[in-house]
Amino acid sequence: MLFQHNTFCPESVPDERTRAVLRSAADSASDLVRPSDVLTSAIRQGDSQVLAILVRALRAGCSLSDLLKTMAACRVSPSVGPAVQRTRQSFTPQALKALDEFDEALCGGGHELKGVALEVLLHFARQKKGTTEKEQKKSAMLQ
Repeated sequence: MLFQHNTFCPESVPDERTRAVLRSAADSASDLVRPSDVLTSAIRQGDSQVLAILVRALRAGCSLSDLLKTMAACRVSPSVGPAVQRTRQSFTPQALKALDEFDEALCGGGHELKGVALEVLLHFARQKKGTTEKEQKKSAMLQ
């Protein structure tokens, strides 16, 4: 489970690539973790399999570099100071929905998600449309 006693626990995810993206998103996010933080972390991780999938999900004429620039321009600076322990309250409703759906898939899929857990997480993160104008601009780059 991604949240144990209301505390974010990416260590509970068996897939190392997914754990790394979740940790990075939580560590580099502002006060609230957004689905775009997960996507940014996945792109920066540089996994060739993930990058190939994300490139195919972009609208014609957009690149991953364009997407990163757009997300960076809309981003609030991360908090300065020691890493904070994340709780459910430190995630946006969209990010929580994506993580909860991923958690359900992880629990229900068992070994079927072996090797593709990160891709499944990104599906849920990408699927969640932002409610702010800035988030909608970022989402508009992805099909």
